[in-house]
Amino acid sequence: MLRFLKIISALAILILLAIPNTIHAQQSELAKVDFSTIKVDKLTDAQVKQFINRAKSTGMTMQQLEAQAISRGMPYSEVLKLRERIVSLDTLSEKTEDQSTKNTRETDQKTDFKIFEEEEKDSEDKIQFFGYDLFQQKQLTFEPSLSIPTPQNYQLSAGDELLIEVWGASQSSFQLKINPEGQVIIPNLGPIQINGLTVEKASSLIISKLSTIYSGLKGNSPNTFAQISLGNLRSIKVTITGDVFMPGTFTLPSLATVFNALYIAGGPNIKGSFREIKVMRNAIEIANIDLYEFLLNGKTSLNIRLNDEDVIFVGPTQNRVTFTGEVHRPAIYETKNSETLADLIGFAGGFSPNAYSKNLVVNRKTDSQRKLLNVEKDLFSSFLISNGDSIQVGEVLKRYENRVTIQGAVFREGEYALSEGLTVSELVKRAEGIREDAFTNRVAIYRLGNNLEMSVVDINLHRILNGEDKDIALQREDLVIISSQLDLKQEQTVSIDGEVQKPDTYPYAHNISLGELIRSAGGFNEAASLARINVARRVQNPTALKSDDKITEVFSFALDKNL
Repeated sequence: MLRFLKIISALAILILLAIPNTIHAQQSELAKVDFSTIKVDKLTDAQVKQFINRAKSTGMTMQQLEAQAISRGMPYSEVLKLRERIVSLDTLSEKTEDQSTKNTRETDQKTDFKIFEEEEKDSEDKIQFFGYDLFQQKQLTFEPSLSIPTPQNYQLSAGDELLIEVWGASQSSFQLKINPEGQVIIPNLGPIQINGLTVEKASSLIISKLSTIYSGLKGNSPNTFAQISLGNLRSIKVTITGDVFMPGTFTLPSLATVFNALYIAGGPNIKGSFREIKVMRNAIEIANIDLYEFLLNGKTSLNIRLNDEDVIFVGPTQNRVTFTGEVHRPAIYETKNSETLADLIGFAGGFSPNAYSKNLVVNRKTDSQRKLLNVEKDLFSSFLISNGDSIQVGEVLKRYENRVTIQGAVFREGEYALSEGLTVSELVKRAEGIREDAFTNRVAIYRLGNNLEMSVVDINLHRILNGEDKDIALQREDLVIISSQLDLKQEQTVSIDGEVQKPDTYPYAHNISLGELIRSAGGFNEAASLARINVARRVQNPTALKSDDKITEVFSFALDKNL
C-alpha cells in the first residue's frame, strides 16, 4: 500500500508539471520525480486522461514527454505501456464524441513542426528542409521491436535474462538473470561466465555445462534436449549530443539502434546534419551515418545496434542548397563538399515532365555579393555545389520547334511534325487527302516571320497537286487552310408565308418546286385561296457594271388543289 501511494504521488507530481509556463520549469520539476517507480498498469483511466490533458496544455508533444520520462529513469517497457493506454483512450474518445467536437479536438492537438524560427510565411510559399519531418511523423516511430526472435549475434551483459528449457528424458526450466559479474548461476551447476558472449556462443557453453548433470544431452543418440532464449532485456544508457532537438542521456532497451535513439531525441535540429552522425564507443568512432541513404534509398545497413554508454554526436550541417521549381521534391538540401549538381538532381527525384533541363542557372553567394552561373547539361555531373547555392528549374517553352498545322477540307485536320523538306502536297497526303468539297484554286498558308509577324502566302493547290506549279516547302508553325466550297457559298433559303400550316424559311435545293415547298409547309389552310399566289424573287446580277433600279421580280398565278 505504501508503494502504491508513492506511485500515485509520483504521478501527481508528473501531472503538476504541466502547470508551469516554461519548458525549463517543467524540466526542473521532472528532476524531482522518481520515474523508475511508476507502474502504468496501476494507473486508472482518469489519472491517465488527466495527465494527457495537462500535458497537452503545456504545448509539449508526447514524444518530448516520453523522452523526458526515459531520461529520468522510466523503463522503456513502461513508456510503451503508457503510449498504448493513451492511444486506446484516444480511440475510445473519438468514437463517442460528435464530429464537430472531434474536429475541434484534432485542431487543438495538432503541433506544428516549425522549421523556420523567423516570422511565419504562407505555408505554400515556405521551402522545407529535406528530411526534418522524418522524426516528427506519428506513423513512423522507429520503436525497437521487443517481440522478435533472439538475434544470435546479440551480446549478453549484466541485466539480461535467460530462459533455459530442458526437455526429454529430463525436464527442467530456469529463468536466470545475468549478475553484475557477468555470470548466470544454474542450480547444482554453479556460475557460468557469459558476459560479452553472443547468444549463440553462450547457448553452446551453457548446454555444454548442463550436459555434466544431464547425461542425455550428449552422445550420438541424445534423449534430452535444451534451448536457451532471451527473456527480459537489460536497459542501456545512450548519450545523444550535438545539434539535436533534445540532447541528453536516455535509457533504452538493449535492442535499440541509432534510429531508435535519434527518434527519442527528436532528430537533428535546425542546425544539425543529416549527412554526418557519428557513433562513438569507448572514445572510438565506430560508424558515421548518412541519413540520406535511408531517406532516398531505403538503406538501413548503418543503423547499428547500440551498446551501453555509446555516444551519438550530430554535427552541424556542411552545405545547404535550395533546389526548387520543376523537380519532384523541391526543398532545401544538405550536400557534401564533393557532391555535384547531378547528385542534387538525384536527391530531388529528378526533373518533372515540364522541366527545362538543357541548362540550369545557379545563383551563388560570393564573399561580398551574388553571381549567376550557367551550367550546361553535359556539365551537371562535374559541377560542384557550394554552400548557399540556389537553383530554380523553369518550364519548357510552350511552343514547338517542328510543328505545322492543316485545317479545313481535308480528312484529318490537325498538327503534324515538320520533317526536313516537307511540302504542301506531302502534308495533304499525311492528312489523308482533300475532301470532295475542297476549294483548291486558292489556298492560304499563314506563316510566322522571324519577328513573329504573320504573313499570308496564297497558292493554287489544284495546280500543285496536278504538277502544273512547283510545290511549296513548309516552315515551322505554318498553318495551311483549305476552304470548303460549301463555306464559300451564301446560305440559300426559300420562305413561305400566308395561309399554310407551317409558314417558315426552308433550305433551298436545286430544282425545288413550289408544290414541294407547299408540301413541306404542311399544305394549305382552309382559308387559303388558290386563285392568286405570288412568288417574289430577288434579282441577282453579279456581273453588272452599273446600278439597276430593278431588284425584284414578282410572279402571280393560280394553283389547283392538287398542286
